[in-house]
Amino acid sequence: MDMEKYWDIVNLAFRIINLLVNAILVGTFVKPFLREKRNQHVVMASFLLSMIVLLIMPYEISSSAAYGIGVLITFLLCVITDRYNKLQKIFLAVSAYLILWIASGIINEPWNQIWMLTVGKIPAERDGLQFVAFIFMEVLFVVFENTVLYLMIRLLHRVYKNKMEIMSGKELFLLLSPYLSIVSGYWVIQFLTSVYEMDTSFYLWNEHTWYRGLVSAYQILSFAAIVTGVMSYGWIKESEEDRLQRAVLAGQIKDMKDHVDKVEGLYQGIRSIKHDINNHIMVLEDLVASGNGKVAKEYLEDMRKDFDDSNLSVKTGNPVTDVIISEKQKDALDSGMEFQSKFVFPNNGNISTYDISVVLGNMITNAFEAAQKSERKKIIVSSAMKDQIYFIEVKNSFDGVLSIDDVTGLPKSDKEQGHGYGLRNVKKVAEKYFGTLEISQNKGEVRTTVMMIMPS
Repeated sequence: MDMEKYWDIVNLAFRIINLLVNAILVGTFVKPFLREKRNQHVVMASFLLSMIVLLIMPYEISSSAAYGIGVLITFLLCVITDRYNKLQKIFLAVSAYLILWIASGIINEPWNQIWMLTVGKIPAERDGLQFVAFIFMEVLFVVFENTVLYLMIRLLHRVYKNKMEIMSGKELFLLLSPYLSIVSGYWVIQFLTSVYEMDTSFYLWNEHTWYRGLVSAYQILSFAAIVTGVMSYGWIKESEEDRLQRAVLAGQIKDMKDHVDKVEGLYQGIRSIKHDINNHIMVLEDLVASGNGKVAKEYLEDMRKDFDDSNLSVKTGNPVTDVIISEKQKDALDSGMEFQSKFVFPNNGNISTYDISVVLGNMITNAFEAAQKSERKKIIVSSAMKDQIYFIEVKNSFDGVLSIDDVTGLPKSDKEQGHGYGLRNVKKVAEKYFGTLEISQNKGEVRTTVMMIMPS
């Protein structure tokens, strides 16, 4: 076997090794955006296999076209195995294609300079030494390209914060807009390079050494544009989230005002009855003295009804939480749902009634929505105090499978907007009191627990 065949074998082997590392990094790139771990393996395997097939097939195909085909096949399989957030997968496919191209382009000029200083300086007759230097350069290429690719992926993960949030068509268009300019510029570069070669029979980068540096600079700027676009998207989403969260908070404040107004109304009714109690006693005495027992009984029944209307069915130790649980209980019973409450307001800690109301109201509302979709509709609310630690627990029936987001610790949902802000507010209140929010599922029951440390 002549030396040239050894070079070809080593070149093919390192190209496959490079594709293997590329596939692992592409899987790393998409992993935070996928709901199931197995889909990451689908991405890695499909990308590697498709790229190896394109590499060894007898037809000549450019590396840019090969990467494009490989990425397209990969993400089509990804969409088939996981249809969640399909528009986001389009963005991921285009991003993966561009960062693969950019990583390769950025290292080209440094790698070529090192090549000229190593392999290029060795005389042709010292073919053994040239071969060793060639292997070293192949290793260096794999290390350089994938290090740059890894760093780009880490940066994109950092700036893309809401990875599991549903992407809309308008948001996809916003993110892909700079990509169109980048791809257009890339194809213009390819076209000019080909035209120069056809007209002069020379490679442009051999005749003008600065050309490679210019292309590398363009690719660095392209990646900067990608990062800027993703950051801008994140800022827009954060602004939208702030707006929605303010709307949720405004609704909760209104609910709290309604609860307080209702408590005041109940107290006003009680005060009115107490104010008139002497008059009621005098009327009853006159009715009994005159022998009108039947009328006196009716009068007493009316008084009892007024007292019943002025009382709540739930006693928690706080009038506001009395109203909240009473209203939630009524809604549950009206919808045919079983509702049990063992909630007691903490009376030995300095905690805001508003904060407890936010936690309690949102937890029960969230449980109510989940329990409505189950066959056996049931909600159990309870609380406990241990030393200075206060627990609120809401259990509800749930027939589905609960999926928890690793980043937020909250349930994932397919709802596009306005979802999860109630539980986020619960988590925020819990953290305010140095506590936690935990959500778990055991068969057909979901348990939501809030732990707070009561300030003395």
